[in-house]
Amino acid sequence: MKAGRVLWQAMVAVRDREAAYGPPADHWKRTVGFANVILADKLKPGYEITPDDWGLLMVGDKMARWLGPDGGTDQLVDIAGYADGIGRLRGDADQEGNTA
Repeated sequence: MKAGRVLWQAMVAVRDREAAYGPPADHWKRTVGFANVILADKLKPGYEITPDDWGLLMVGDKMARWLGPDGGTDQLVDIAGYADGIGRLRGDADQEGNTA
């Protein structure tokens, strides 16, 4: 596999998904709203899942898929895409506007 191929595919996927679903900060806030309602009886009092937590959970999900019977390149692409989303949520200055 050529160097950067997975990262290039992740960049394309991030662009396409953001066009369809909005930025991770907006989409993941909606998602964790549902997760917090679903898990309300199981979470410690005063604790809620954050959008950052959601990104990390999705990386874990993709790692579990990678280790399963269908661990293909798609999982690596998705992991890279979620890593980008987490970086953007945390306001990583190196991530903002940098496509190199």
